[in-house]
Amino acid sequence: MEKILASLFLRKPSLALCIFLDLVGMASLILPGLGEWTDLVWAPVSSYLF
Repeated sequence: MEKILASLFLRKPSLALCIFLDLVGMASLILPGLGEWTDLVWAPVSSYLF
């Protein structure tokens, strides 16, 4: 069990992936009024990908 938990915490995404996901999240704020609602969908998706 400890090895499984350690492997989950040691696995790190690439810098390019982090920047891409951050840009997608920031792009949702371009749409006034709609950006906050898209964050409700994007936040769980982004956290799952990390």
